[in-house]
Amino acid sequence: MTTGVETLAATIRALVLSLSAVFISSAGAQTAAETDWVTASDLIGAQLESLPANCEGLYVQPAIKKFAPESGDSETIHATAHDALHVVDQSTTFTGDVELQQGTRQIYSSFLSLDAASNDAMMQGSVSIREPGILLRGESATANLLNGTGVIDSATFILHESRMRG
Repeated sequence: MTTGVETLAATIRALVLSLSAVFISSAGAQTAAETDWVTASDLIGAQLESLPANCEGLYVQPAIKKFAPESGDSETIHATAHDALHVVDQSTTFTGDVELQQGTRQIYSSFLSLDAASNDAMMQGSVSIREPGILLRGESATANLLNGTGVIDSATFILHESRMRG
């Protein structure tokens, strides 16, 4: 028999995995590229040395803050928000500066709702999904936790290593 907390943890884990392989749709307010762009005058050390000739800056991924000690635990999901409401076997809602982190994967939004019956998740308000080497941003996102699919509305992305954006 699973508890409400175990069910919630499994649902959030599925959300994090679903949104990390999400389908990208069009462009939004602050793009992923704008979020991680650092001008040449602000670069230091190795970053400045790696700047190609005639470039005005680089896409730099910020350091990922760790919630847990360096235990190698990539399964535990940490969630923070201003408010949370969990109704067993019905829904979970996070509001206000929502942040989910599992290992090096981070998801941010203003609002996140998980429906236990349909396994659908909905995020609204400046959605960001970050993993090493990639940043996805959009206005809202939906995902189905059962089939691992999702959509980010007004999405932009940056691939740091290849310096690709869209």
